[in-house]
Amino acid sequence: MNNTRRDIKLIATMLELIESPEIRRRIEKVLLAQDVDAPPDRVITAAEAGKILGVTDRTVFTFANQGLLRRVKYPGRRQGGGFRYADVTTLLERSMEGD
Repeated sequence: MNNTRRDIKLIATMLELIESPEIRRRIEKVLLAQDVDAPPDRVITAAEAGKILGVTDRTVFTFANQGLLRRVKYPGRRQGGGFRYADVTTLLERSMEGD
């Protein structure tokens, strides 16, 4: 395990000590955006996918409606979920090939 991954795991553990859910979410969002060694099956939010693709989260949902990205829903939930990290990076690579 490299130092960056170890540091992220340590910070994630420390986040559990933060009582405010809003502050915890904000910090987690920044940490997830920095995780370059992300597992390809990790589910990310539309906002995170938008940052990777360089578009708004609304455009990410448009991509999903057009069939360019597949939405992932969490079991037992009616709303929520996101997009697979691997699918987002694949779409980015395909768009870069078309340039």
